[in-house]
Amino acid sequence: MKSNTYVLTKINELANAIPQLTIRYEYDQSCDSHFVEVSPINEFESNKKYIALEKEIRLEFINLFPFDILTFISEDDGIVLECPILIKSKFRSKETNKKFDLEDIISALFKDYIVDWPNTSFEKIQNPEVYTIADTTLETVKLDYDCDSIDNDYLLAA
Repeated sequence: MKSNTYVLTKINELANAIPQLTIRYEYDQSCDSHFVEVSPINEFESNKKYIALEKEIRLEFINLFPFDILTFISEDDGIVLECPILIKSKFRSKETNKKFDLEDIISALFKDYIVDWPNTSFEKIQNPEVYTIADTTLETVKLDYDCDSIDNDYLLAA
């Protein structure tokens, strides 16, 4: 299991265990750093169940992924999550699949469902966002293999 898949799974478990939390998650692939912002701040600082679960997650994460960094923060810590890829809330869950393989997201969030890969459509969308409320819609991407758009200033050697 990859570290980002692990964190996504644990965020889902945490949100299910304490539904009043709002959890935002960002992953910085360049330095293997995971940031989990938890709000409201009184739950982050005072909820004994949350504190125990966070400790359990951090210790397990360190044992499984000793070279990655997992940081839990509150909304008042001064750290701004610029591109969160997951927002879990009792009101709405929003996931934006940036910097992750689609397969990783599906594995973590929809492990109980069967995905029919051959019938998955791929097309480019302006703002790739996934909203999970009742029906789940997955981000779709169109791959452009147009050879005419490639810069052909270099000759190929045979």
